Amino acid sequence: MSKRTGAEPDAEHGKEPCDRATAQNAVALNTEGRRTSAGTPPMLTQATAALAVMAPSRRGVLIGAVSALAAAPFALAPAMAAEQQTPETNNETPQTKPTPPGAADIRRCGEIIDLDLDEREAEQIADTIESNLGAIRALRSLDLENGLAPATVFDARLPGHTYLPQKNRGVHGLKADHRKLPTGEEDIAFASLADLGHWLRTKQISSRELTELYLRRIERYDPLLLAFITVTADLARRQAAERDEEIAKGRLRGPLHGIPYGLKDLIDTAGIRTTWGAMPYKDRIARRDAAVVEKLNAAGAVLLGKTTDGAIAYGDIWFGGRTRNPWNPREGSSGSSAGSASATAAGLVGFSIGTE
Repeated sequence: MSKRTGAEPDAEHGKEPCDRATAQNAVALNTEGRRTSAGTPPMLTQATAALAVMAPSRRGVLIGAVSALAAAPFALAPAMAAEQQTPETNNETPQTKPTPPGAADIRRCGEIIDLDLDEREAEQIADTIESNLGAIRALRSLDLENGLAPATVFDARLPGHTYLPQKNRGVHGLKADHRKLPTGEEDIAFASLADLGHWLRTKQISSRELTELYLRRIERYDPLLLAFITVTADLARRQAAERDEEIAKGRLRGPLHGIPYGLKDLIDTAGIRTTWGAMPYKDRIARRDAAVVEKLNAAGAVLLGKTTDGAIAYGDIWFGGRTRNPWNPREGSSGSSAGSASATAAGLVGFSIGTE
């Protein structure tokens, strides 16, 4: 089994970079990527020689907590002052505006949650306090009933557009078009599961050949995308050889037989690291397979490796850096199933498993 963890940023937990934009974020939209068309994304091909984006810090989670902790008293100050005023003091000279905390105050706040911030990080947080106050006060100004349920309906249809009626026919199997195996590697890499299965069953390609194809693409593109935490090349080759032997004997486990896949590193795999993308667990070895892994093994799928997820399944920033969007490597791939989304969109896997 081969491993690649990438460069480690300077913190224990991370989800977003420690900057002004992150501190102002009150809501994050979580969108999972998916393959949109055949062929390697053009920007991915252009960007493989150089990394366009520096890996952001992994301390965003705790840093955000410290920022909110430090800002809270200043957001509450006007209300507290109003409660303390009496009719006699209302006509007195208004009190001066509280001074936001400085870097030294931020570092002391960090001690409350056992976070050791250096001077530079503390200054970054202090710079966001003023801008945070507006967002905090705006949230507190909303008169929401305690029993109000959060929105549970998501409608992806854009306003102003007309959409044709759709018949929902339930779950059904994919159908291969029975075309011959393409000669181009990318045409194979981006093919549907139905086509991959057809080519395997008709012995136009072996599971070993398909596995090697994807391992080559991982080796080429993953240094830029950072879509894998652990690449299980040895295991994949061993499983692929077993699947080919079974096909030769006429034994087919199902439509996924012999197809290589990526598995989100939130899901336990016996004897293989499952890190949840977080530095404290980067060397954690699972003792047993999760149920979905057992089912995929039984179905004959071939595990290429563990794909990234943002630290503790949030966003696209993990202890090795930031997983990138293959269609625009200057952007993160979002998350938390960042690696599965990126690897699938880049044609590094036949399919991948994510969670939501």
